[in-house]
Amino acid sequence: MPNETITDRLAIGLARQAIRNWRAQVERTQQRLTGLMLRDVSTGKAARRLARDIESALRPVAFHVSSVDIKKRGTYQHWIAPNVLNTDHGEYLQVEVQSALIGLEGLEPLNNTVVLLVHSHALARLFLRLQSTHRADVQEEIGSTVLIGAVAAEACARLGLHQLVFPTQSGVFRCDLVRLDEEATQLALAAKTWISGKTAGPRDEAVVASITSTLVDWMNAIEPRALVPFFLMHARVPEDLVDSLCTALKPHAWLKEPYTERPDHLSQLWAAAREQANAVSP
Repeated sequence: MPNETITDRLAIGLARQAIRNWRAQVERTQQRLTGLMLRDVSTGKAARRLARDIESALRPVAFHVSSVDIKKRGTYQHWIAPNVLNTDHGEYLQVEVQSALIGLEGLEPLNNTVVLLVHSHALARLFLRLQSTHRADVQEEIGSTVLIGAVAAEACARLGLHQLVFPTQSGVFRCDLVRLDEEATQLALAAKTWISGKTAGPRDEAVVASITSTLVDWMNAIEPRALVPFFLMHARVPEDLVDSLCTALKPHAWLKEPYTERPDHLSQLWAAAREQANAVSP
């Protein structure tokens, strides 16, 4: 926790700098990965070394990297990586899950799925409400539960929802649902702001409880537990989890309403406090 209080203006600057840093790191990482993927993996030892080197290359930039051995097939590896998307509605951090199977026949890319878009405003709110200047803190918060983003978006599409409250480690994203381009049929969650769990409202908390309990029940049925990322991030989302999320989210009828900005009470309180402090200062 820094000694300096994070203000709205500073948080906006931190978000812009974070996006620039992510963009530069992603470009360097992609160059390194291109070289690694050309490597010969004709032996099991070489394949395992490649998996370790890919993980090492991704660690500085990725939200999450993990591997699981699939019997007789090789090592399944997935990583959650940032990209940057510029749209007419502003700049987004585009969070993608990419996966590959590393075996004796080489590296086979399996999937590349956008699981969450994080608007620059939501990034600024993360810095502001976490009261941190460290990008690593923001990165950890985004990566804490983003693995279920694609499944949640699929459930929203089937129910015809226009918004969702998406849980993170210590708060919630309030999300719109958008199409990545005019030709895309799949919707993506677009986080417009982030709220600390300490100040989330009862409606938000009820949605989060529905999502969390559904996910926990589904994960408890997976054996071994190490296969959870594999099932979530393989070519198709798990139908049983999507069905369960649809059942859990259906009672929250207000999620079918269009997403609208809500009053930012915490920022208003901080602004009032700063004004009061300035008024009494000599």
